[in-house]
Amino acid sequence: MKSSPDIKQVWYADDATGAGRIKHLKPFWDNLCKMGPSYGYFPKAAKSVLIVKSPELLQEAKSFFADVEIEITCEGQRHLGAAIGTDNFKKQYVESKVKKWVKDVEKLSVFAEDEPQAALSAYSKGVSSRWQYLQRTVPDISEMFRPMEVAIRNKFIPALIGRPISDLERRIFALPYRYGGLAIRNPVIMSEEEYRASKTITAELTKSIVNQQKEISSINDVAVKLAKEKFRKGKEEKLKNNFENICKLLPESDRRYLQTAAEKGASAWLAVLPLQSLGYSLNKREFQDAIRLRYGWDIPDMPRHCGCGKLNSVNHSLDCKLGGYTHIRHNKIRDTEANIMQEVAFDVKIEPGLQTVSRNIKLTPGTKTEDNARLDVSARGIFSSHELTFFDVRISNPNAPSNRSLKLSGVYSKNEKEKMKAYGDRVLQVEKGSFVPLDYTTTGGMGPLCEKTHKRIAHLISDKRNERYSDVMNHIRTRLRFSLLKSILVAIRGARGKRTGKFAEQNLGNVSFNLIPYCRTYEGY
Repeated sequence: MKSSPDIKQVWYADDATGAGRIKHLKPFWDNLCKMGPSYGYFPKAAKSVLIVKSPELLQEAKSFFADVEIEITCEGQRHLGAAIGTDNFKKQYVESKVKKWVKDVEKLSVFAEDEPQAALSAYSKGVSSRWQYLQRTVPDISEMFRPMEVAIRNKFIPALIGRPISDLERRIFALPYRYGGLAIRNPVIMSEEEYRASKTITAELTKSIVNQQKEISSINDVAVKLAKEKFRKGKEEKLKNNFENICKLLPESDRRYLQTAAEKGASAWLAVLPLQSLGYSLNKREFQDAIRLRYGWDIPDMPRHCGCGKLNSVNHSLDCKLGGYTHIRHNKIRDTEANIMQEVAFDVKIEPGLQTVSRNIKLTPGTKTEDNARLDVSARGIFSSHELTFFDVRISNPNAPSNRSLKLSGVYSKNEKEKMKAYGDRVLQVEKGSFVPLDYTTTGGMGPLCEKTHKRIAHLISDKRNERYSDVMNHIRTRLRFSLLKSILVAIRGARGKRTGKFAEQNLGNVSFNLIPYCRTYEGY
């Protein structure tokens, strides 16, 4: 209000705050009560609080506001979800909030014992946001969140993954999804980080309030943007250094798993809501098995020997051809790719046959020239109008003995070169089209050419549907990641070997169903 120049005012919707000397606050209150109703604003003394800086000022405040039934205190008061007042008041306020949040985490931990995927989604998208505002607005409260960290470390995370964790694993889980973690941050550490971030980014707004600038346009938007960008880069650099330091502490085998978990798209299955209608839902065993696969942990209750007679392990179950699970995995990705392409391409075919290679055509050595050869998918209109493009899927295990000595980039490069050598020249010269190998790893990573293809498709879908490119790209990665993950989880625990006993006797391949009487009535049929 212009009529109270001696009071520094802050308005947020219908919440008004004024700061100044007591002798100036009383006229401010009177003017507010007089002018407010004409603007639809009706101040209520019973809902208002006057905070004075020291007990010595209490009597002065009471004398000025003797005719107003307003609460006067020198301790403090809750304000917009934060706390204003003495250190003791802020401590009591924060501790009371933390106590409530600890109970919420403990309740969520009980739920996580049966529904870990839904519990993690609820924590990351809801529960963890409850204390962020308080951490951003009240300084020096990090140690008050120690009970919260104890509940998260000792109850919530063990309920999610099915076992206790070490100190190093706790550091890993605090990393964001894109760095291979579970985005379960340590509230003790994040408290000071959130406050520093808030103070840095809102510096221009704070300056505007202190100077009582009435126009929002007076805020230096360029300075705000630069502050956000500087903070973002600093935060990213800190996360990267933390990730590298954790990698140095891990054994080589565990380090490899963390690096694969940090690949782009590998964590897409963790960041979405568990919607069953989209196929994004996992049961308890599937979710915990997926976590174990993510970090290279042993999977309990796996058979000691595979049906093929060899010793069983996670790597063996991913590579063993018995049971057809490698084909199921390959075909699931192939069909998902074709389904996504149909949104923007035409003449999409699954397993299109290649033309016979004439004797007159000279192809690059190593090119496959067999008759009746097929690739996985073909489509027109992906890279240019009417251009025919062939795609072939390969899914490799980066932790297999043949790949352990290679960097992840080397695994993709090797697989793409092998595919290009086998089919690239044939498609170019005989089919007059282009060829793109779609290379995946069992950990959820994608090769460079595969990633470029999906980016191209995402741009096409984004333009067609007028959707944000980032949302479309995230959807593509998530669909493909769940297709891959579910087929891998089936392979880990899927049945292999010969059928025995009564189960083997019911061989449906030897049954003619039209000869089986379903029921017999009194008419005789």
